[in-house]
Amino acid sequence: MFAKNRYQKRKGLTGLETAIILIAFVITAAAFAFGVLNLGLTSTQKSTDVIRAGLGEASSALELDGGVVVKGTTSQPNNITFTIKLAAGREPIVIDSKAVISYIDPNKSFNNVYSSTVITKVIGDTDDILEAGEKWVFTVKLNDSGMYGATVSLSPLQKFRVEIKPVTGAVLTIERTIPAALEPVMYLG
Repeated sequence: MFAKNRYQKRKGLTGLETAIILIAFVITAAAFAFGVLNLGLTSTQKSTDVIRAGLGEASSALELDGGVVVKGTTSQPNNITFTIKLAAGREPIVIDSKAVISYIDPNKSFNNVYSSTVITKVIGDTDDILEAGEKWVFTVKLNDSGMYGATVSLSPLQKFRVEIKPVTGAVLTIERTIPAALEPVMYLG
């Protein structure tokens, strides 16, 4: 009898050891699964951040609000004027001396004419941040000292391009053609 009781106790002890090992495996598996899920969620979040940053750079935060007006004389345009605003759903954008404004025509190209550009805030506050609801008028002065002393002459049917390159976001490109007959004020749509 003594031997029989001894084996019965051992069977219970073996079952308890097996249960402890099984619980240890379950806890280890749960910890591993948590780690894998957490890593997956972290990488998904990073992917989302990268996609958003890419979309922010690819799409322009700036929009042309209205048409382009060229002013000058009947022989030579002197100013290119246009209004910009923040694109719908975009974050405010800083437009200061770090923004690059380029002028290009078939005869001349200037990498940065920011100093030849007069920026007037029609609607908005006094800071250098273009925010939702604000409208700024840009007037690029042709033949200004900011054009490096060069003479810009636009003739009829000649194309020109003005690009605004903010620190973040895509470039806003404005490309128009001078009409066949020069007028003191020309609305180019």
